[in-house]
Amino acid sequence: MGNGYRYMNSLISVVVTCYNHAPFIQQCLESIFHQSYKNLELFVINDGSTDLSGNIIEGVIKNSPFKNTTYLAQENKGICVTRNQAFEFIRGEYILFVDSDNYLEPNYIEAMLKTAEEHGADIIYTSLRDPDSGNSVIDVQEFDLEKYFIGNYIDNCSLIRISKIGNQRYDIQLNRKKLVDYDFFLSLILNQGAIPFPCNKTHLNYRMLSDSISAHGDILKYSDAYFYLMLKHSVHEPHFAHQGLVIYMKSISESVWKKSQYLTIYTTEDGTFQDFKVKEFPLNNKGKEVIHISNEVKKIRLDFSELPIILKFIRVTVLSRDTALQPESTNGFVHGDEYIFDRYDPQLTYSLSAFDKDIEIEIDYEIEL
Repeated sequence: MGNGYRYMNSLISVVVTCYNHAPFIQQCLESIFHQSYKNLELFVINDGSTDLSGNIIEGVIKNSPFKNTTYLAQENKGICVTRNQAFEFIRGEYILFVDSDNYLEPNYIEAMLKTAEEHGADIIYTSLRDPDSGNSVIDVQEFDLEKYFIGNYIDNCSLIRISKIGNQRYDIQLNRKKLVDYDFFLSLILNQGAIPFPCNKTHLNYRMLSDSISAHGDILKYSDAYFYLMLKHSVHEPHFAHQGLVIYMKSISESVWKKSQYLTIYTTEDGTFQDFKVKEFPLNNKGKEVIHISNEVKKIRLDFSELPIILKFIRVTVLSRDTALQPESTNGFVHGDEYIFDRYDPQLTYSLSAFDKDIEIEIDYEIEL
């Protein structure tokens, strides 16, 4: 370290969590060995890998330059449980979690610690770069709480001041789910008063793996976790949480919803939907569909998309009798004339047992995003 860094003698606890990352774990560990900042303790947790990760870790860790180096192999417990375990045995003033499919630049910890010390910050984050393509994944940006409620730009591999963690832990409700890091950082900021600050002197080498728990490809699981976070943290920031939900719903509308969502109509003759027929119609903000129903059908179920929505208006009419049907059941919340579906797969079920002849049914609806 140069003269400018002589005041930095804090012990940093580096915790590497690994699950089936045999192709990457050696590079990850060696990038920690080669850090320009040397006052580190290293913990490697193999969370039940079924590939050769364990063998590779055992071989590589023998070359660790750090006096306090610990390797723990365990049955698979999930990332939240595994990271929470780490808080029980670390001794550092700061902690850095490193996912085993990523690796650090040689100056990573030094640059992050210098930023923390100079700005009195508690969560130091930086940009993410795909090492295979060289493309930026997330650019570093100034922290803004309002914008942070709209989307996460702080990766888990951020330097965290231990004194600001207190009793805060990763939420077990999100174990094996998405947005684990997002929730943890929001909790530190809102509950513990942690101050985030960007570092633009380094970057994280971040691999975009399709099987990663943080992959955004599964829109349903992402939405489920995001709604959970916004409702949870609305206790502290109701306006930001509400605004985040509105913007997120609009983004779904623009990028996913109109392209891939349908009004799906299930009809069943036994009333249980164990045997059923299906008709699909493109789902719009407003729509009107007419379907023919045979006299054998006992119930119909309307599925409005696979994503959370607000059904602002719905009228199901038997045209020949000019009779409006009322839902027999729904998995949403009734609010006046609206139906609010805060989880995916919105459903409304209607009974047709009163009709003994073929009928035409008109479905008139309006969705508010």
